[in-house]
Amino acid sequence: EGTLELAGFAADCHLELRRCLIVPPPSRQHHAFCLHALRLRGSLTIVDTLIDGTLDLHDAHLDDGLTLRNVTVTGDIDAASLRVGGDTAVWNLVAGGGANFHDAQFHGNAALRSCTFHEEANFNEVKFQHEGNFAYSRFQGPADFAVADFRGGAEFFGATFEGPVDFGDVSVLHWADFTATTFRDTISATRAVFHSGVEFGSVEFHRGADFTECRFQGDATFTQVRGHDSMEFDGACFGGKADFRHA
Repeated sequence: EGTLELAGFAADCHLELRRCLIVPPPSRQHHAFCLHALRLRGSLTIVDTLIDGTLDLHDAHLDDGLTLRNVTVTGDIDAASLRVGGDTAVWNLVAGGGANFHDAQFHGNAALRSCTFHEEANFNEVKFQHEGNFAYSRFQGPADFAVADFRGGAEFFGATFEGPVDFGDVSVLHWADFTATTFRDTISATRAVFHSGVEFGSVEFHRGADFTECRFQGDATFTQVRGHDSMEFDGACFGGKADFRHA
């Protein structure tokens, strides 16, 4: 019981925590695990751990990879301006509060698969140097991916968005896959640029989708889309084959 603070800590090593329970005392309220401005020449691994409070990775720099597997954070996650030099493997993360990854940079492959974000998830202006993979993740609050830069592919296969989602001005260099994704609220992808193909097959749009001025430079597939409201493509540009069969 207690907080774990490594703010500003710098080391040439790997940091690993397994099967931990981090519970702050009442005097610290919801503050639990502080890694603010951490500098590691190695990797950070947290596995099978409950953090009963906040996780602060703001401005942390990891020269190697980041692994968060089967981790529950009951409070907010602050990973704004996070820098990860190697691969990121975040599996089955549960964020009870908001999750802020604004301006984070992932220099290896970044997988945030099968995660649950109970409140707002902010990936605004995040840079993925390789693939960004959010397959099967669930966003129960608003999700903001505006101005995110996917230098590799963008994978959202089977993801669920319960709240409004913003993909405005997103750039995806390689293939983007939204197959079987469910959008229960509005989705805005205005001025997004898909440099290669994009797949929206079997997607559910419950409250409309806005692709105004979107640029589809490769093939765009919208087959078997189910929509309960309008889909807007005003000013959109299709540079490849556009497939709307059975939509």
